[in-house]
Amino acid sequence: DIERANPGERGKWVPEAKKLRFPYWDWAEPRVQQEGFPSVFYDEQLEILVANGEKVAVGNPFSYYTYQGGIPSDFTDEVDAGSGQTAYYSKWNRTYRHAPSTPDGGSDIAAVQTAIKTQALNIRTKIGLLFTFPDGEDPALAYDEFSNSVNESRREEDYRNIGSLEAVHGIIHGSVGGNGHMGDPDYAAFDPFFFFHHSNVDRLLALWEWCYKDYWMGDGYVFNGRNYPWTQERGTFAQVYNEQILPSGARGALYPFRNEHGEYWTSEQTRFLDADAYPKYYSYQEFLGIKVDRKATDAERVAARATIARYYGFDPQAAVTKLNTDTWSHIPVTPATEAGLPKSFKEIKNFRLFIVVARL
Repeated sequence: DIERANPGERGKWVPEAKKLRFPYWDWAEPRVQQEGFPSVFYDEQLEILVANGEKVAVGNPFSYYTYQGGIPSDFTDEVDAGSGQTAYYSKWNRTYRHAPSTPDGGSDIAAVQTAIKTQALNIRTKIGLLFTFPDGEDPALAYDEFSNSVNESRREEDYRNIGSLEAVHGIIHGSVGGNGHMGDPDYAAFDPFFFFHHSNVDRLLALWEWCYKDYWMGDGYVFNGRNYPWTQERGTFAQVYNEQILPSGARGALYPFRNEHGEYWTSEQTRFLDADAYPKYYSYQEFLGIKVDRKATDAERVAARATIARYYGFDPQAAVTKLNTDTWSHIPVTPATEAGLPKSFKEIKNFRLFIVVARL
């Protein structure tokens, strides 16, 4: 329409529209601790470029969503057992963030900023640690540890992995939503920010699988010498409780999402963004010299892990200088030469990486 109404700008708008994909916000980048939640997500208006190079102010579509045709009839009010607050989803005609516990609703952006800034360092460090998995791990167990809050492969009902990508993703939901739509899985996707958030989760997953190309769920896992299938405790859109989950085929179908052929996507098809992968028609811009749609050598992938970890705040070289080594140096560690460290790598003296499992 813009090009038809403005013949002098033909060839400018349509090609750009064809390249448009979901944008993302990297909520783990270093500056978030100081700058917090970007104003583009809550300002009442945005300035946009229109034909003939003019700029106009429009209502900000990223700040909230107003239900078209009224509030859906199946929305119900939800009471948070911990805080005692009520989210009046059946009465709010638009999305809110950190809403007061009243039917009138409202967004508390100051509370959003406080939550984001308070969690920023924790989030950033957790993302950095996700890129410190060593080589040689069981592929299925490593993928489970990286990806899920509830690691099925541990076979422990009371275990929760707060350092997984899923868990960090959940922190953002709570920090932005509070007693509002982003804070509730059943309503979160109505908030426009949901898509910026999940695009960044997808970007981080793309970086991780590029760095760890061999780590993957496979068709099951091994625990104490016994093979187990992956299952989904509460079922899926089309599968019953505890049914086996596989990477491909009918048991790998990601209902209700369909590809360009009208078939359901499978988990296997979602992997990778390079030319040999199932086509996704998108990629991510170069990040720290890393292009997730390009092939790489094993050495390049290993180097990229360290680069990403440092960017997100985990630098083992710096970490060993900040701790009192007397408190933990007595714990034995295999010398680097015995552990198989390549000769081209430099050993970090006194470095240890601890994973603590706490139960209350």
